[in-house]
Amino acid sequence: MRIFVTGGSGFIGSYLLPLLVSGGHEVLSLGRGAGMQGAPRALRGDLYEPDSYRAELARFRPDFAIHLAWGGLPDYSLGNCRRNLLAGIDLFEALGQAGCNRIFTLGTCWEYGKLTGAVKESEQGVEPGMFATFKIALNAIGQSCCQADGSQFIWARPFFVYGPGQRASSLIPSCYRSLSDGSAPEINNPMAVNDFVHVADVADAIRALVESDEAAGAYNIGTGRPAAVWEVVNAVAASLSLPPVHHDMPPAAVTGLWADTGRMEAFGWRPAMTLEAGIAQTIEIWKTGQN
Repeated sequence: MRIFVTGGSGFIGSYLLPLLVSGGHEVLSLGRGAGMQGAPRALRGDLYEPDSYRAELARFRPDFAIHLAWGGLPDYSLGNCRRNLLAGIDLFEALGQAGCNRIFTLGTCWEYGKLTGAVKESEQGVEPGMFATFKIALNAIGQSCCQADGSQFIWARPFFVYGPGQRASSLIPSCYRSLSDGSAPEINNPMAVNDFVHVADVADAIRALVESDEAAGAYNIGTGRPAAVWEVVNAVAASLSLPPVHHDMPPAAVTGLWADTGRMEAFGWRPAMTLEAGIAQTIEIWKTGQN
């Protein structure tokens, strides 16, 4: 397939592009740089300036588009969310004009808001925040655009993605730095429960959806396994050959959410990486200074 990608140089995109290329797909990746790792063809343009990519996109005539980009993070302000929503709308319009009939767009598990426990794609979120509300709007607009064009629309909600390349302020790299420096990580709520999924597994899940003729609608991308923050901290310590930070933790009340992965499992997809193995692999890469 001819696949057009935004966000190819980002955290998830840098893992996804090589999978697509190795799968024999012709990939055109949009970005401001001259080239991107894993992408033999790069379109130098700006997502926020449609005229910078529209003509080349029309010439490429993609069979499939993968929209990962959401610039400016961790800026979750109204202004940045508005900017990204409008860029997404412009992109959907340009893809329709280019004859693209299948679009994948990345959402977020934050769309579920204050729901707890295992969440299904069909559930309505409770009090989602600013960023998630704009993602929900992008999903609705994308669906409407594709319905009008007779195209197929896929929306994925990854859960708490970790691995080499993630933002330095995130939980696992923060714990790694603290423990490496001989100090205890500052954790506000060690009992909080999340669904931590390795970035390589997320990229593989997206590949599975893109390569399926039957994929449509929304999909959770997670492990389906709830993990408390204290378990993550102890796994980081174990990977550094340090004793556990948290001892004799009581059974946790549900204070978080995790993915119901039934829809993804219907494709035969399951995450390959356990939390412990994923953290250990990530830390080994950090130790070598590769990230």
